[in-house]
Amino acid sequence: MELAQATGASMVNVGKVWEELRRAAPKMPLHSDDNHPSIYGSYLCALMFYHFFSRDDLNNVTYVPDGISRADADLLKTAAQAW
Repeated sequence: MELAQATGASMVNVGKVWEELRRAAPKMPLHSDDNHPSIYGSYLCALMFYHFFSRDDLNNVTYVPDGISRADADLLKTAAQAW
């Protein structure tokens, strides 16, 4: 964050949204272990970068990875778009 501020670069703050989502939905399995994202964590990151670059409404995203329910996908989209 400091580097982005110092250089005027944009930043997609996945860590902030990740932590907020972990507090709001503690049972959401964002990690597959202590170091690697699960499909949920990877989908959250992909949604955030897609939204950053396209500025498209994430409700327009129809793809949901196998293993993620529509309700969980909607929660991830809401979190990704809210930052």
